[in-house]
Order: sequence, then structure tokens, then C-alpha cells
Amino acid sequence: MYTPIGPAASQPRGMASLLHWKAYFVVVFVALGVLFTASSIHTGQSATSVSVALPVANMQTLPSLASSSSSIAPVSSEVDPTLAQKVGQMLQVDISTVLYGKNRNPRFALNKARVAYYAKLGIGSYFNSPFAGGPSRHESWTADEWHDVIDQIQAIYAQHNAVPAIYGIDTIHGANYVRDAVLFPQPLAAASSFNLDVAYRMGEVSAKDSLAAGLPWIFSPVLGLAMQPKWARNYETFGEDPHTVSAFGVALIQGLQANNRTAACMKHFIGYSNPTSGNDRADSVISDFELVNYYAPSFLAAVHQGRVKSAMETYSSVNGEPVIASHKLLVELLRNDMGFHGLLVSDDDEVYRLVSEHHVAANETDALLMVFNQTSLDMNMVPAKHIADKLTARLVAQGRVSEQRMDDSVRRILQLKHDIGLLDKNQSRFVPVTAVGSAADQRDAKAAADESIILLENAPKLPVDAVSPKFTLPIEDPQASVFVTGPLADSKAFLCGGWSVFWQGTDNSTLIPHGVSVRDALNHTFA
Repeated sequence: MYTPIGPAASQPRGMASLLHWKAYFVVVFVALGVLFTASSIHTGQSATSVSVALPVANMQTLPSLASSSSSIAPVSSEVDPTLAQKVGQMLQVDISTVLYGKNRNPRFALNKARVAYYAKLGIGSYFNSPFAGGPSRHESWTADEWHDVIDQIQAIYAQHNAVPAIYGIDTIHGANYVRDAVLFPQPLAAASSFNLDVAYRMGEVSAKDSLAAGLPWIFSPVLGLAMQPKWARNYETFGEDPHTVSAFGVALIQGLQANNRTAACMKHFIGYSNPTSGNDRADSVISDFELVNYYAPSFLAAVHQGRVKSAMETYSSVNGEPVIASHKLLVELLRNDMGFHGLLVSDDDEVYRLVSEHHVAANETDALLMVFNQTSLDMNMVPAKHIADKLTARLVAQGRVSEQRMDDSVRRILQLKHDIGLLDKNQSRFVPVTAVGSAADQRDAKAAADESIILLENAPKLPVDAVSPKFTLPIEDPQASVFVTGPLADSKAFLCGGWSVFWQGTDNSTLIPHGVSVRDALNHTFA
């Protein structure tokens, strides 16, 4: 049974820094104070602070801990944490950059030489599925195949005395990139159940199946509000109500992080879900009052009740200002007013979109200066061409970006890796691959789907009997016929939606080996 984690939200430090927002925040905190219980269980471990004294003599002391009782492996005794390696920790690269292409046999085999090169650079993280874009003949990896690739990466990192890399993955309604993992209803459907157990269990199963695949960093939940009906990603949200989104977001986070080996990542901070035009990644026009009272509560709840370990900023801009470069949103609001101290990662290539899409930076140098000097971004999710990020190191060497700014981010990155056990001396597979797709998980996902179904109308049959009316459903006449129509009636693929096998889902039902279509189910029921 899901129980919200307390305590209720209290006012974090720095509230006075946004004087024009202060009165608005009173409303938010009062609402959140009654939304969650003050006394309840705590399923997460208390984090041991990682103190990083940089620069240091060698990588052995890079994550030096305040508590000697913590079990953390010395990372190296030979390699200096150079500026380039600090920059490397702050980079997250697509897994496709270290895989051979589709014409190679075996397909998508690991390019070990490229991994070794990245290890020397100190690249801190990998993300994505090589099959995310779809469609492809080889549509996904099993948990065992995933873990084998990641084990090889970590082994190469160890050979080069590099800090272990953390792997991030989009997991929206189950471990959607792990073959044979159980898919739950999409978040919008899950919220339709009005049952927080559904969200908590979805988080638990998603984390278990992801961890079985060696994927400990989950880019979920989506905490935006479905306020713009023209926006194509509403199904990823928990709806339009701040109360509901907050409650379901916290439940999902607590489920994801309950095993103490998985980190949730709240996204997309902030305002992404309400583009004024309805087009994805377009500008959102939102007043400060609306931003703080409607869009902020779900993120605030995730920080204080969910104790979320990381956050992702958004692709979009708010009132013409790109969030990726916003001091007001990423420092004053997120860090100071909300009191979020976890890792902050960009969305894909968003730093360099300041040049190509937002058109507020003249070049990549300007983009990096804006992000590092105006925000608290810790990790840059980058395309292949920016992996050897010599430009950032040059800016620090020139004094245009302070090395202390880099150290602050590296400290938060290492803290996250420590908190989920990635720096432990003895690494093992914490979840057996046989646990993926269990019968119990299938039952829970089915129950969640049952609870999410909404019957819009069950009209009485005509003529209406005022004493004992007969309703359309359930159909009691064994001779009755049901007319099933529409292109989706005979498709298992469209029942799953986006983030199913591929990023935008699939229209190929053969890639969904389990379950039945609506037509098949009705034929079975009324046969």
C-alpha cells in the first residue's frame, strides 16, 4: 500500500530572493501542506554528503566522504582530476556514439576503443536506447543484453581509472526500452484511476526492470500540467490539476526510488507543457502568478515529499526566455526558492539550441557562457560532435567560467552516483534479469489498466422504465452484436502509445508480442 512520505513541505531558504513571488508561494505551501501527510514511512536512505575538494592530488580522493563509515570505492590512485575530466563528468552522451552501425556484425556491438577514449575524457554519463528512433529490424535489447553492454563500459572505465558512468533512460510507463518488460497505462490514464497505489507500483516495477538492465537513472516523472489540448505530449502527464499531478508525481518518484539504487528525474522544468501555439518546444506565455501557483507545485512536491534526486530542464522558453539559460528559473526558483540540491541535466542538445533554435546566442561559445554563468546546470546532454568538449575547458582556462562553478556541478554529479551505489567497491546485479516481466507485474499492470478505464456515458435503453431501467452496459443479450470500427480497433501497437519500443511508439503490432487488440478481446468475450 502506498503511503506518502512526510514531512509536509516547509519554507525552504531563499524565499525572500523573489519578492514579487513571495506572496504567491504562500498559496503553494499551504496547499501542499494539506496535500501530503506529515508522518509516514521513509523508503529512501539518508544521503551521505560527498565533499569534493577540487583540485586534488589524485582521483582517489575525488569523492571524499564526510562519513568514514560509508562504503565507497577509491576511484583511482594515479590519475589527476584534470579540468578536462571535470568537463567530462558534466557531459552525457548518446549510447549510439559508442556502438558500431547497423551494417556491422554483430549489430550495434560496442566500440570498445571509443569507450576507452571517452573514459580517458572522463565522460560522466550515457543515455538513450540505440533503437529509440525506430523502426528497426532489431527493435530492442533484453535486460541481459542491456546489462552486458553497460558492464563492458564500466569495465573499460575501471581499466582507465575513470569514475563509473551513470546511465540515464526515458522510462515513462514501464521500462519501455527493455524487451519483455511490463508496460503500465500511460501516466494520463494512470491518473484517471485516482489511485496512488497505481503510480507507486508503476514506479517500483519500472525501477526494477530498468535496474535489471543496468539502467539506474530514470527520466521520469513528467510533472507538467496538461493545460494545452493541442500539445502532442499530454499523455505523458498526470493531467491538468496541480493537486493530482503533485500527488501522482510524488507516488511515482517514491516507487522509483524505493530500492535505493535508482534515481528519478523530474521533468521538464518548467512550463514546457503549455506552449502558446500548441507546437512542441514553442514558447510558453505564463505569468509569474500562474507559474508559481499552477506549474511549480508539482515540482515543489517532488523535491520535498518525493525527495527526487535529479531534475531535467525543458526544451522550451517561458515568456521569450529560454529556460536553459534562465537564472530566474534554474537558480532563483529551482535552487533557492524550492531548495533543490540535486543534479540538474539538460534535455537533448538544449545548450546548443540556444544558437540553432532559440537564436539568443551568436555561437556555441556564447551558449556555453550563458548556461554556465547564468544557471546551475550540472550535466549537458550532448550530440556526438560536442563530446570532446575542449571549448568548455578553454573557457575555464581563460577565466570566463570559474572552475568553482564546474566543481559545484561535479560535486552534485558524484553525490548522485554515490547515493545510488554506483561508486561502491563491489558492484553486482541487484535485480536478476528473470524478474523482468513477471506474472505479478503483469497482474498489477492489468489492474491499473482496468482502473484507468472511464465510461463516459451508460445511457438507459429506450423506452425508459422509470421503476427498473435497463442500461446499455453490460450487454446481457447473448444474441446481441457489437459493431467495432476504426483503424485502432485491431492494433496492439496503438493501445500502447508513445514511449513503447520506440520513442514515438510503433504502428507495428508484431513488435508488441504480448496482449491482444480490442477486436480480438471482444471476439474472445462474445464468441
